[in-house]
Amino acid sequence: MVSDVETQTAITLGNIQRILEAAGASITDIVKVSMFLRDIADFPKMNKAYSTFFGDHKPARTTIESKFHQAEMLVEIDCVAYKPRP
Repeated sequence: MVSDVETQTAITLGNIQRILEAAGASITDIVKVSMFLRDIADFPKMNKAYSTFFGDHKPARTTIESKFHQAEMLVEIDCVAYKPRP
């Protein structure tokens, strides 16, 4: 497993993007993101990857420190997307 929070964030957001695309949505349909960090001191590194991914799209976001069952996990991401039906 990748051992830095910036890479784990980028990989996780990429996975979310692929899930959204498979459902006919995109990252611009994300309205809320919950970020869970093993160590809140990693916020600047996580935020760098997060900002690169979202660009000008700024969904609501909550970031908190959390404990994980797997020692290798540095970040967990939960998001809500909304895509109106045509």
